[in-house]
Amino acid sequence: MGSRCDQLSGLPDELIHKILSFVDIKQAIKTTTLSSRWSSRSLKHLTLTRCIYKHPITATPTCELPTLTTLNLHRVTFYDDSTTDKCSGLFSNFANLKNITLKDCHMEGSKDFDIRHPKLSNLTLEDGCQGVNVATPQLKNLTIRYWQKMFMISAPNLASFHYKDCYANLQLSADLLHLEKADIWISHPSLDKENAHKIVRLLQQLRSVKFLTLNLEIIELLTSSSVLVSHQPSPFANLKSLHIYPAYATKVVTQPQVTMSAEVKSYLLDGSPGATFTLVSHEEIRARTLMRELQLQLKQWEKNSETNTIDMKQDKSAMESHMATLPEQVEVEHQLDTNMKRQFWERMTHINKQFKKEHKNIRYTISLLRKIEGVLEKLPPTSYRAKLQVSFSSLRAEVDASMDVMVDRLKIQCDKKPRLLS
Repeated sequence: MGSRCDQLSGLPDELIHKILSFVDIKQAIKTTTLSSRWSSRSLKHLTLTRCIYKHPITATPTCELPTLTTLNLHRVTFYDDSTTDKCSGLFSNFANLKNITLKDCHMEGSKDFDIRHPKLSNLTLEDGCQGVNVATPQLKNLTIRYWQKMFMISAPNLASFHYKDCYANLQLSADLLHLEKADIWISHPSLDKENAHKIVRLLQQLRSVKFLTLNLEIIELLTSSSVLVSHQPSPFANLKSLHIYPAYATKVVTQPQVTMSAEVKSYLLDGSPGATFTLVSHEEIRARTLMRELQLQLKQWEKNSETNTIDMKQDKSAMESHMATLPEQVEVEHQLDTNMKRQFWERMTHINKQFKKEHKNIRYTISLLRKIEGVLEKLPPTSYRAKLQVSFSSLRAEVDASMDVMVDRLKIQCDKKPRLLS
């Protein structure tokens, strides 16, 4: 037995990791008895995907995975055997973790938990509801999307921070002095002073950031409470770029225009006069969205045109072959057999459907063109509007060419009818 080749050990690492990704941690650890290369001490990457409240795994497992560096969990439920209301540390035994992603994960009993890993470099939290404290001194990249409770974040060396939620449920233990990039997206901030205070406090803690992105709704909130920043100096001394954009691309034409007050603009930009500033309005987003719809419509036209051209060539070839077999002196209509008549009227029905379909496409395309033109007229005369206008002119030229092709195709189809009945 000892001389036999260990076939399991011969499997490539990618396949071993793929197999282990389909089992829970307990089963993964049990596989260490199968082969030396399946040992938990060699496992570097682990991905677990389970249904909610199925196959729960302990928050502080007794096993050790000393070489595990990347852990991705999706829809996994944790449980903790302790009687306290808080889990002391999520996977604290995995000492060398550098990358953690938790998506739609839950803790049984609505317990809160800590994430404390001295070597953690990248952390993503998404679609969660438990309270979380993050204490990671070496964390470089933090992404939080729709995590309902974020109690405290301690990450003094953070370089990249992405936060996306409906409300400002975020607290930082200290200023992020090494921050390079921050993208803050709060879609529904209440227009009151309490929320404005939270936003101002958060911005002050991001004061070292170089590339800052905010959504337009935050600017609307700050503008409604301009008094909070009107007498404060700008905290952003290292800012190189400020980008502001709407949280949602609305299709409502009468969307109220959001303007940035002079006090808010000074607060954000006066500390870095050389920073580039871009403000994307609802109208600009709407124009780009409508242009994408028009591009998709043109691609569909092109696809339909190629299909119809092939069908027309096949129909024409079959019809000419059949006509060549008929006596010249006898009228065509009387020589058409039952099968030919059926094919003829099927073709006429097809042409009628094509007319209706193309008419619908034309109306939709013209509607898009008018909407885009109306939105562009509302934009202020900036360089960005000029770029959009150039793109729109190019799209109009494509529409003209596509309509010419469509009209020619319909003419060819219509010309076939008189020849059949002549």
